[in-house]
Amino acid sequence: MEVLTVRTDKPITELKTTMTRDDGTVALEGKALCYTMPIPLKSAGDWSMFIVSRTGLTLVAFAANSLLRRMARGGELIDPVFFTTLRLVS
Repeated sequence: MEVLTVRTDKPITELKTTMTRDDGTVALEGKALCYTMPIPLKSAGDWSMFIVSRTGLTLVAFAANSLLRRMARGGELIDPVFFTTLRLVS
């Protein structure tokens, strides 16, 4: 990733993203806008709990995504239209 712009009027950063395969072939290239909001924390314990909860939430999201992809690729449980709609809504 590469930082392209940082706005001074809003907490928005534009990033250039590139994903390459093991053989060096570029698989995906694009830009991403990231919004950063301050995290109000009162103590170091709050910070630890924040990190643990967000890590757990991320792992659950990745697992759910994996299950959805398996269902969609099999074609028996959900069709491509429903899979795409569900991904867009989530």
